Formats: sequence, structure tokens, C-alpha cells
Amino acid sequence: MLIRSVGAYLVEGLGHCGACHTPRGIGFQEQSLHDSDDGRYLSGSAVEGWFAKNLRNEGLGLATWSEAEIVEFLRTGRTDRVAVFGAMADVVAHSSRYMSVDDLSAIAAYLKQLAPQPGGRGAWQRGEDLTTAALRSGTDTSPGALLYVEQCSLCHRLDGQGAPRIFPSLAGNSIVFAEDARSLIQVTLAGDRMPLTDADRMAFAMPAFDHLSDGELAQVLSYVRAGWGNNAGPVSEWDIRRMRAELAHKPTHHVPEVTP
Repeated sequence: MLIRSVGAYLVEGLGHCGACHTPRGIGFQEQSLHDSDDGRYLSGSAVEGWFAKNLRNEGLGLATWSEAEIVEFLRTGRTDRVAVFGAMADVVAHSSRYMSVDDLSAIAAYLKQLAPQPGGRGAWQRGEDLTTAALRSGTDTSPGALLYVEQCSLCHRLDGQGAPRIFPSLAGNSIVFAEDARSLIQVTLAGDRMPLTDADRMAFAMPAFDHLSDGELAQVLSYVRAGWGNNAGPVSEWDIRRMRAELAHKPTHHVPEVTP
């Protein structure tokens, strides 16, 4: 109980995680400042063209994450499956990586005890992986498959597993099967870079693929969201156009230099 209380203090207070991860109302107010029966707190929200993921212990939230993975992610910005991106990279680079393991463990324990939202979609069920065999055999000649092999497979591999702590997995990655695909779209269009931490002395980058057409991006991202048993819905050309427009008017993000 003490660990959960410390976790609640850090998440709801000092960490102010709800500022990004809790939905906003018509007046841009956070719809909830702490956990309650309505389940809105930390249920995910759109911020600067990203989808700040659902942090509740449910299928499209953190149900597929262990407490140890949450700690490792906050400490280093990556796990064997995923890597940090967007504004959360700044959180890791300038805040959470300096926290003690005890505090990070308290945060993880608190998040994992947050109940699913009432009427939510329940557990995410990963389907059978039919993608890997089809890519390896060359029997899938759909536009999405061909684009994936040409543009993505060198890093993320034909089995969608990537390389631990270097290239994020696309199979079973919660950014990929998220109900809101805008984070996946933005990182594909604009690219991003992992933060440099004491745990990993090499910061890898995702290149921008904005040179692909709206149709090509919609095809390959729909393929990724449906592939390897991810069971997520398609991305449309309208989704891509909307993100291009948002990126075109997005303010420049400046990070101040930190002098030792």
C-alpha cells in the first residue's frame, strides 16, 4: 500500500502525467486529476499530433507491459520491444532517468493497479502471425507488403521483431495496435530520435518517410497495424493528410542546453 501511495503521489503530483495522458474537455481542462470510477484519468489523449497512450491496466493501455518494462522504459527510454518518442523523450532525458529505481517501481505499481475503463474494449488479443511466413515466402504481393519489404524490413525485419533496444518491434507494440494511430503516423512521417542516457550510449534515429505519397503511407501503415497479429484498424489517406497539415504548422520544439 505504501508503494502505491508513493506511486500515486509521483504520478498525480510531481510527475503530472495526466497533463498529457488524460483527455481534455471543451475548455482544455483535464477531465480528471486522479483515479476515479469513471476511468478517464490517464486513459490517453491527443497532444501535439501525438497520442499520449492510455496508461491504465487494460488491453490498449499497459496490460501488455510488465512493471519491470515500465521501470526500464522510464529509466532508459527503451525496452527490448519499444522506444520513447515525441515529448516523452524529453521526459526521460530530463526527468525520469534521474529518478531512483524505488520511485520508478512505485510509479509502475500504481499504474498497473489502475482498473480498465468502464465499458472498455477489454483485453487486447494478439492474433496468429501469418505475416512472417508470407513475407519470407514472397507470397504476399499486396502494395502494403511490398512497401514494407522495400522501406521498413531492413530495420524492423520480416518478422516485425526489430532488434532489442535498437530498432523497436512492430509486432505486439502498443503504439502500433493503439486505437488512435496518430503517433505511428507522426513518427513515420517526421522521424524521431531516442534520447541518450547512461544506460545506452548510442541514440538511434528513425528517419522521416514523408517522401512517400499519402496512399503509400496509408497502405504500409495499415499493413503494419494488421500484421503479425496486431489486429488494429486501417490508416486512411485522410489520416495522412491531416498529419501532414499538423506537422506543417507545428511550432519548433526547442530544448535548452544543459551545462554540467
